[in-house]
Amino acid sequence: MLFYLLSFLSGFLIKSVDWIEDELKGSLIVKWPLALISGLLIGFVISGSDFSNIFLAAIVAQVLTGKVDKATHGLAIAVAAVVFLLLGINGLKLEHFAIFIIPAAIDELKFTGTYAFLTLYRVFLKAVAFLFVFAGMPQYFIGIIMFDAGYILFKFAQDKIASHVSQ
Repeated sequence: MLFYLLSFLSGFLIKSVDWIEDELKGSLIVKWPLALISGLLIGFVISGSDFSNIFLAAIVAQVLTGKVDKATHGLAIAVAAVVFLLLGINGLKLEHFAIFIIPAAIDELKFTGTYAFLTLYRVFLKAVAFLFVFAGMPQYFIGIIMFDAGYILFKFAQDKIASHVSQ
């Protein structure tokens, strides 16, 4: 249960860093501690959860597709890597990692036109994680949904936060 909460919090913090970088043009110094904390949380999820493979695949996919395009993103991934390299990776299953890396990489592509919703909702990794439910491994789906729930919650909160930041 703790790792699902950490997953949720890391999603919330990652989106907050994205928002500061993209919408506020990186203007708030708080982006650095937020990136650091999100990296710690993701590192702990990879080190201790039974859904570590999906998070590891998502990080590797982001690196391989060039989505680590801001220093704060690099900090978060570097911190996560240090944590899981020091603490180990819980339940590393290379076959699960290999299954998750492909949809994670596809989710990082930018789709346009009729298929733009695929970029917005990043459905491929979640869909593959959902299939694991039928194999008796719901933790992957729950873990990634919790991350997304935190991410989406920040999206809803960002307008309220923006009004306080601009004052």
